[in-house]
Amino acid sequence: MKITKILLILFVFFALSVDPSFAAVSIDASSGVDTWPVTTVTTHSHTTAGSNRLLLVGAYFGGAGGVSSVTYGGQSMTLLKSYVSGTDYTVIYYLVAPPVGANNVVFTTVSSTNPQLRALSFNGVDQSTPFEGDTSYSASCSSCTITVVSTAVDSWAIGYVRNTSANMTSRGTTVILDPVSAGNGNFIRSASTIGAVSNNLEWTQTGGGLVYSVGAVISPVGNIPIVSSTSTTPMSHDEYLFVIMIFIVLLSTPFWRFLFSWGK
Repeated sequence: MKITKILLILFVFFALSVDPSFAAVSIDASSGVDTWPVTTVTTHSHTTAGSNRLLLVGAYFGGAGGVSSVTYGGQSMTLLKSYVSGTDYTVIYYLVAPPVGANNVVFTTVSSTNPQLRALSFNGVDQSTPFEGDTSYSASCSSCTITVVSTAVDSWAIGYVRNTSANMTSRGTTVILDPVSAGNGNFIRSASTIGAVSNNLEWTQTGGGLVYSVGAVISPVGNIPIVSSTSTTPMSHDEYLFVIMIFIVLLSTPFWRFLFSWGK
């Protein structure tokens, strides 16, 4: 029965050592200020904590030349997505594994401006492939929608929106972080983690108005893909454990003990 015992031990070990990275992405902290002096360098303090971290900085500003650089704690951030209309810029920058603690976001533009800036940090993000994709959207709308597509379990849909209407309120399963008055930028997110499907980030703004927005899907650690090219429902963490338990049960039955001991 040595083979059976060895296989049983291996399956138990695998079940107990399933990567906790199957856990969903979670928000660490959000921050931002809406009024800045007109300058080329905007500095804002944001505090990060936790493990498998990701920092996003979203900003809207008007000014020729665009962004010169964005840093956090002295580390350069990378442009994820931008939407440019003339001299109006809507951007998201990111940094994988940002330094822990309170550090400054330093947002530098080519020409003097006063950006509306938001910082948003996450835990539980895949450090090698933090994003599944990105999108941009521009329209004059009262009921507005950004569509993002996920291919992994426990992803998170996120967007940064610059609206010109009087007010911005959530709609459907979308949550607005730090809602503010007209002419400012806001991060929006799905109310919960999402699966391998198309997802809408939705909001309503009084009186309509022009919208510039960029969005993305944040991947969890492990980035579990859908089970096949034709499947629309991914296997969850519990389903993986259920399959493992079935194998363990099968290996412990008299039939399998007989089968593995055949020829001994």
